[in-house]
Amino acid sequence: MPAIQITRLRIQVARLLEHFDQPEQFSRSLADLLDFYADRARRTGKLTALSPIQKQYRVHPAVLKQINDDIAPYCLERPEQASALAEYLWHDSHYEPRLLAAGFLAMLPDQACDMISTKLIAWARPGQDRVLIDVLLQKTSGRLMAINPKLFRKVIATWLKDTSLQQQSIGLRALCHYIRQLPADQLPDAFKLVTPLPVKPASYLQTDLQEVVAALYARSPGETVYYLQELAGKRQSPDMKRFLRGCVNLVGEGDQETVRVLAQ
Repeated sequence: MPAIQITRLRIQVARLLEHFDQPEQFSRSLADLLDFYADRARRTGKLTALSPIQKQYRVHPAVLKQINDDIAPYCLERPEQASALAEYLWHDSHYEPRLLAAGFLAMLPDQACDMISTKLIAWARPGQDRVLIDVLLQKTSGRLMAINPKLFRKVIATWLKDTSLQQQSIGLRALCHYIRQLPADQLPDAFKLVTPLPVKPASYLQTDLQEVVAALYARSPGETVYYLQELAGKRQSPDMKRFLRGCVNLVGEGDQETVRVLAQ
């Protein structure tokens, strides 16, 4: 990987942006740029749950930051072209172009919120790289919560009602972002959204459901413990007990015994 010279990088990115409204040419030029800065000496290493499964160029973060910084005004001023470019890059075979696509989507102007949600629904599908989906959710959730939280809630509710457990998983991970950014006086809505699922918690969703509990507890400990008590009263299946046991270490020391008793 060559050393990053900011002046040279800026010139390279400026040339790349000449193809902003030509997705195919932009993609080829982007591949050349990323290949130029690729770290070929770095070994792939052992895959973990936090590792993308796609091929990677492994460029320095400064390269991606420069692209994002310089393309931001284009995305604001020309949302239709930015959306088309993001769509093209999302289907790339490498991780970094798809990472950039998620970022471009989050840079669209406020009036493009429907465009953002449409792409989010189309991209966040079962079978996609979990790491990429989580990045996509992280980037777009903040944008949608800022400009149209009701629209983001509608997307989450649709996912949570889906018959696919994989899609429900995506919905629960999106719900975590929703909870973290929701105004305190609207937190009851988050409990309402998630309540139907843990009544008979599927093993596949246990980890995601527990992440939601952790997000809820961080915002409102008392309400979350009460919520768990209500769940325990509705159904005492082996799956529910397993779910509650997993929640013990997610709450504060003062509440752990209460949750532990619920799981017995």
